[in-house]
Amino acid sequence: MKQFIVGVVIIAVLGFGGFVGFRYLSHQNQTSVAPKSQSDTLTGLLMPGKGDDYSFILLDTKGKTTGVTSQTIDLKTYANKNVEVTGQFSGTTLYADTVTEKK
Repeated sequence: MKQFIVGVVIIAVLGFGGFVGFRYLSHQNQTSVAPKSQSDTLTGLLMPGKGDDYSFILLDTKGKTTGVTSQTIDLKTYANKNVEVTGQFSGTTLYADTVTEKK
């Protein structure tokens, strides 16, 4: 009787270990792909911002203004020029990834 109980326990432990191992390995084979962030492109006159709200303001041809800032681009280079800005919005601020001067 003792051997029977030991045998059942061993089978249960091996079965549980196999189940956990299978779940772990099947999870490891799945590749996760992060969704691509939505980029927006705006065109207009890039002007220095006033106050601490934005680094710069983009004024489009319809008179709409959008706050623009960037952690990777020196926007001062494009101040008071017509530009095309591509980036991602966080709230109402466009964080610029690329800026191209328009002639």
